[in-house]
Amino acid sequence: MPPRRAPAGLEVFVIRSALVLGALSFVVPGVVADDAAAPLLPERQLHPVQATFLDLPTESAVVLPRGAFDFSVELAETNSLNVSGSGALRFELDLETTRTTLGGRWGLGRGMELSASLPVIRHWGGVLDRPIEVVERAFNELNPLRETRERGLVRAFYRGPDGVGFALDDAENGIGDLSLQFKTRLRAATERGPELALRIAAELPTGDEEKLMGSGGVDLGLGAIAEWRRGRSRFVGSAGVVWVGEAEILERAGAELRVAPRAGLAWSWRASPRVALALQGAYYRSPIERSGFAELEKNLAEIAANVSYRARDDLWLSFGAIENLVVESGADFSLVMSAHWRLR
Repeated sequence: MPPRRAPAGLEVFVIRSALVLGALSFVVPGVVADDAAAPLLPERQLHPVQATFLDLPTESAVVLPRGAFDFSVELAETNSLNVSGSGALRFELDLETTRTTLGGRWGLGRGMELSASLPVIRHWGGVLDRPIEVVERAFNELNPLRETRERGLVRAFYRGPDGVGFALDDAENGIGDLSLQFKTRLRAATERGPELALRIAAELPTGDEEKLMGSGGVDLGLGAIAEWRRGRSRFVGSAGVVWVGEAEILERAGAELRVAPRAGLAWSWRASPRVALALQGAYYRSPIERSGFAELEKNLAEIAANVSYRARDDLWLSFGAIENLVVESGADFSLVMSAHWRLR
């Protein structure tokens, strides 16, 4: 069956995102008026295949106080274009993914915090093909595939050494895997040292792996976070490791799974009481090996920029972009919008 074309238009993503975040900002009641720090960009591996596994994105080391609740909505639009293969081996990824993640954090007291997040995923033709092509042409870095392939295609296919792993040729919708995390403060910040926190995370297989909504297995993660604050600036560093469970759509094609460490750095600057700017970077080791393709196995490095606006005392709105530095194993480009409400 030939790949189907999905409707596209940049205004669809922009208008939908603005309406969702704008409407919620008026609906959710505000009761907090503290000087909460701006949220960091939820920088995670957004490659449609890699994103099915647990991730440990860089976040603040500060835990919520007892009884506090933070609700978040994240909208991420990711464009991916990879085609490779020879002989019987074939890997093809030409689609866009809209990922709407609902999250919550609860302060348990005694320096402990519990959080959960659940993505709602749509793989489709998307809105970013044309804007990416314009930018790449402007810098004389046009991906040759964009000159030969029709815009708005939906195609995901992997045939490895042992057969076909997955095959998508139409738009798909569904929930992803549920992520749970427990974070505890190891050390409070002082003039001489940073705030330190430990986190333990798990991802449960609530998504349909055949539609690239989840991995199909239980993943476990362990990580540490350090945060320094100096005047208007704060610096956050994170490191962790993920033990992936299983991924039938990859393993039945001959691929194997491995432990995946990751690390991230972030710098945030409070430009004014209501505006914060952030620059971030992250490194991921792919949890996939022996697949036959660098697009699945190569480790990834990426950079991100984020602007946050404090619309109300209890509400932060953020807009950011993620650019991958390793084209083979990463999504071409991602736009992320998020809103965080602090309740207590």
